[in-house]
Parts: sequence; structure tokens; C-alpha cells
Amino acid sequence: MEVESLVPPSMQEAGAEEFMARLPELDETMFERLRAAASANRVLRYVAHFGADGARVSLCEMPCDHSFAHLRSTDFFFACFLLDSAANLY
Repeated sequence: MEVESLVPPSMQEAGAEEFMARLPELDETMFERLRAAASANRVLRYVAHFGADGARVSLCEMPCDHSFAHLRSTDFFFACFLLDSAANLY
């Protein structure tokens, strides 16, 4: 599984107090990603993808009309898509 951590390697070993003190270091990077998404009329969402080639979790740009775009705070969305033909189900 490939995971894009939102915590940079330099902060992954930090204790809670140090981590919170250093949190502003992440602002510019996150704001830049947010600005880039907004300029393309998109939003950022942390999304998991599961497929034949494995799993990936990452911060993705989603179109504003995508169902993920309307999630707030602790909301979550789960969807399954069957890519095989329906004939394979019988």
C-alpha cells in the first residue's frame, strides 16, 4: 500500500508538543496545494484507491461537482465500482 503522509519525514518522530510547535512549517506547502486546486476549480480530499495493482491513499484534487467535494470534517464516503463485465457475475 502506498500512503502519502501529510506529515513530512522530518516531523514524523516528533513528540506531540514539538509537532504542534512545528505545525506552522506545513502551512505554506498546504496553502500552495490548496491554491493550485482552487485555481483549477477543484478541492483537496484525502482519498483511498484500491485496485488490481494495489492500494494508494493520497491527497487528491477533486472537481467541485464530485461527490467527495461536499464532504465536511468527519464525513466519509465509501463507494465500490465493479470493473468486470456483468457477464462474469453469473
